[in-house]
Amino acid sequence: MTVQGMYTNPLEQGIVSNFMSRVKSGINKVLTNPGLPLIVAHGSVHWAICSILGIRNYSWSINNCVPVHFYLSPDDQWLAKTLKI
Repeated sequence: MTVQGMYTNPLEQGIVSNFMSRVKSGINKVLTNPGLPLIVAHGSVHWAICSILGIRNYSWSINNCVPVHFYLSPDDQWLAKTLKI
């Protein structure tokens, strides 16, 4: 699922595109810091991260307070795993 073609209304497309850009900018800023990043956010940011990273075979919709580990596979594909707490 990608942002392109998801919305038919140009205003909605602009809002989603702006949101995606803000999430991507935030991720890039976090990654400039040393150490492992921890991002605490709402489900819409989780959805955006999944879209930006091209996550496949994983539900982009999660419940509240669910930790998710995003990581690179050996073949350089981004994967996500819901962690059990």
